[in-house]
Amino acid sequence: MSALTISQSFGAADDFATFDNGDAGWAYAWGDMTKLKIVRVPRCP
Repeated sequence: MSALTISQSFGAADDFATFDNGDAGWAYAWGDMTKLKIVRVPRCP
């Protein structure tokens, strides 16, 4: 298994969610505040 590196960050007030398959994610709008973006991190096998 290799490490996952992402360029997104999260803030103290961000809400995390678990997807049906076990992936984790959060929504953010940093920088370009006109678009809500979703980060999804795959669950560990």
